[in-house]
Amino acid sequence: MPHLDDAGDDDSLSEDPGHEPEGRISHPVTTTVGLLTSLRTVAPVSGTIRKCSDYFELGNALQRGLYPRAPLPYRTVVHGETALHLARDPTMKTMAIGDIIDKFSLPDLRGALADFLDRVNNGQPLKIGGRRAADTNSPLPFDHLQVWTKMQLQNRSYHAPHHILPPQTINALPPSEAWTSGRHDVVLVNTDGSKVWPHSGLEGVSSRIHFSY
Repeated sequence: MPHLDDAGDDDSLSEDPGHEPEGRISHPVTTTVGLLTSLRTVAPVSGTIRKCSDYFELGNALQRGLYPRAPLPYRTVVHGETALHLARDPTMKTMAIGDIIDKFSLPDLRGALADFLDRVNNGQPLKIGGRRAADTNSPLPFDHLQVWTKMQLQNRSYHAPHHILPPQTINALPPSEAWTSGRHDVVLVNTDGSKVWPHSGLEGVSSRIHFSY
């Protein structure tokens, strides 16, 4: 805050409003020139400034093996101008697939997982949306999953690619008393590698995806 007296920077306010600390001389300010010469325009700011997390740096460090004790699979991945980060520990450490389907209202979860594994095992490009090849009764090589209910998404500035933007949280919470329909943040996903925003506009965005698992 600006000060209008001739006190030093270390002077403290007296508990007695009628008492003037020794050496301090108060004077009325009646002109603009007098005000400007009396102002202390720079005041110390207390507290610390929190540094923005850089998940691009963390993801690259993981790939270089700088954190050999990091849990696998890695919780931070980088693809192009986007970094995704999960907390080390899942929100739900072990949960049956059937319970997840009921809790999050995801009737096609089993079919989606089966399609995903089929594409990975056959070396096919991953695909979002479209018709499912598998159905709700498709067998899976596992019965339980780990579930995260939020994820950090970080991008680089388009006009200044060296500038890392603050990470944004994407939530996927099941129905509760506070959120009767759950809380599912909507994100736009480019599923066409030949399209680049902003030159392509919204071309290549096949769907709006609710981050749910």
